[in-house]
Amino acid sequence: MEKDKKIWMVRAGSGSYLLDEFLTNNIIAIGWNDLGQLPTDLNQDQLRELFRQNHPDWSMNKTGQCVGQVWRFYNEFNIGDKVITYDSSGR
Repeated sequence: MEKDKKIWMVRAGSGSYLLDEFLTNNIIAIGWNDLGQLPTDLNQDQLRELFRQNHPDWSMNKTGQCVGQVWRFYNEFNIGDKVITYDSSGR
């Protein structure tokens, strides 16, 4: 594998309901539709504020964990990186 490529784990939704779509269309996706369309110049503090606005009842720890996950997807995933997922029906 090329040195600058990474391997990521992306779950295919609850119960792996997106697995066929991932494989058929050669795509991956994450949730968080409530955040809306993210601007291309978004920084991590702005992302954290979006989470706070949409989930004001969450603890700082939960918010931080979710911000970290979305930030990595938004900022670190690249076309050509490898992705593995989990098929919950094939345990």
